[in-house]
Amino acid sequence: MSTAENVSNIVQNICRCGVVGLVVASMILVAPSGLVFAAAVAYITNGPNVAVTGNVRNVEAIDTIVHQNVGTIDQRFGIGKLPRAVTFAPNGKRAYVTNFSDNSVSVVTVRFNEVIKRDVSSGSDIIRVGDGPFGVAVTPDGKRAYVSNELDNTISVINVDPKSPAFHVVLETIPVGEFPTGIAVTPDGTKVYVGHLTRQGKESPATLTIIEVATNQVLKTIEFQPQAFSRPVAIGMMPILNQAYVTGVARNNEGGQSVSVIDVLTDEIITTIDVGVRPSGVEFHPDGNLAFVANSGSDSFSVIDTLTGQVTNEIVTDRNPWAIAVTPDGLTLYVVFAAIVESAIGLAAVFDIESLSANQLVPFVEHDGASTDIAMQPVLRLKSPNGGEVLRSGDEQIVRWRMIQGGAQNARTIVVADHVDVSYSLDSGRTFKDVIVEGAPAPCRKTRTAIEEGVTDVEVDVCVKFGGDNFWTVPQVNSASVRVKIVVKDATGQAIATDFSNADFTILAN
Repeated sequence: MSTAENVSNIVQNICRCGVVGLVVASMILVAPSGLVFAAAVAYITNGPNVAVTGNVRNVEAIDTIVHQNVGTIDQRFGIGKLPRAVTFAPNGKRAYVTNFSDNSVSVVTVRFNEVIKRDVSSGSDIIRVGDGPFGVAVTPDGKRAYVSNELDNTISVINVDPKSPAFHVVLETIPVGEFPTGIAVTPDGTKVYVGHLTRQGKESPATLTIIEVATNQVLKTIEFQPQAFSRPVAIGMMPILNQAYVTGVARNNEGGQSVSVIDVLTDEIITTIDVGVRPSGVEFHPDGNLAFVANSGSDSFSVIDTLTGQVTNEIVTDRNPWAIAVTPDGLTLYVVFAAIVESAIGLAAVFDIESLSANQLVPFVEHDGASTDIAMQPVLRLKSPNGGEVLRSGDEQIVRWRMIQGGAQNARTIVVADHVDVSYSLDSGRTFKDVIVEGAPAPCRKTRTAIEEGVTDVEVDVCVKFGGDNFWTVPQVNSASVRVKIVVKDATGQAIATDFSNADFTILAN
């Protein structure tokens, strides 16, 4: 049997066996002289439906290379009741899941797809937060998580720094306005954006609260028009251009078909983009040049050119899309359908981004809630320069990056990294015309000796962790809007993952 056939059979078996079978049957495929890491996984929560009912307790794990459901993390593995939202730590090792009806957050160790066993509070597998935890976001430095508690109008601040003695302890509770739902941290890690659900028929304006991370104090509240429908706000942070996209609220209409674009440096509304009916989830392409908005009311998703702010396409999905995400390689788009009916079968459609055509549907387990959120595991991290630095022309600067070993122990596919391209921008990421490193081998930082699959007693060295410290002579320019971009590629030149500086930095010419 060939290696490819072997992988295919194992993946099919995984779908039948679930997580327990995954851990027992784990294997690694080896690419001789290649740099190898497992493919990233996606987590999809199946949580509260419109009526906030049901006892569903599961999170689906998806292999994003073969687009197969590779297991369910459910009550047996420590997930609480009605998981609503999910996000990953920046290092990709842990995921945080809000449990709406348990007033808790489950912490999943991604390698084993299990909740960390830790005596955080009564119940041992969870972190107790406020009433009705809805959204969750982690700061780019991986030290704090912010949870929006919809039913008691608060934000819980959790210490998620594994080096801290207060690891996974709630540090503070911040009072905010009514019904906080969508939440996101700005890429520079200085502010938290919180969107508030407005009840249908209310005369009061919709609002967005902005919190300062350094003090955990409310900096500002942005008001929008009263909304014609009850809809949780979703917030997407663009990796370039210092912008946030907020769905479902606007100043010049009732939010039913719009995305508000906000400058995260000034916290001012830049523009409003018309999209489909009742937009919910919003996500960006890894390159930052495209945004995707799930329109749950028109069974479609909109494609936005972020450089022009124009909608370039609207794709009909025939179902009610709720959440949306892009794989780290930028090739495929996952559209998750809410399936808001009793005993629903959760589904996600996988779209090819270049053609915007649907490849397949990925089915989940039957559940009595709604599929509500999706998060992609990060696999690449640019560590410096990462924003805020002041460099001088002629200086020797280190561009430091690390590849994250994506996937879990149950992953059945691998990606082989071959080389890396690094460039810089002088306009906050609008263009990257200037090259720092092009086509250099991706340096290995940790190797492991393994037996090559299908070959008798042949040992090969496999890179399981890699990254680079590339030297850059700072150019003779003056700019306060500099960003660095890194792209790791395979041997064919296809991008595996992309990352940017989290914020602008400055170059001063001599």
